[in-house]
Amino acid sequence: MNTTAVDSKIAGLRNEKLVMKFLRDEGGLSQAQIRKKTGLGSSTISYIVRRLREKGLIVERQGQSNKRGAKPVLININPAGQFIIGVEINPSYILTGLFDFRSQL
Repeated sequence: MNTTAVDSKIAGLRNEKLVMKFLRDEGGLSQAQIRKKTGLGSSTISYIVRRLREKGLIVERQGQSNKRGAKPVLININPAGQFIIGVEINPSYILTGLFDFRSQL
């Protein structure tokens, strides 16, 4: 049987990408919702959210709830932290563009 150790840094990056995918696809989610969708543990999600916040990739805002108690904190992708690169290659020129998700140069 061939077994290899999983590098925790690679696993962490994979989990970050998984969380970002759910935020991109579904919009604002609480940490509890992210935990349910990814199947990751609460402490893992807290750690990932902290890392993404430190990188400036997410923003948090107070959510709404009809229940008593603390209101959920919703996590969204930071629109200023996302970029799109476009490249057009022709025989006589190369045209490139870098835009944020608000379509600003």
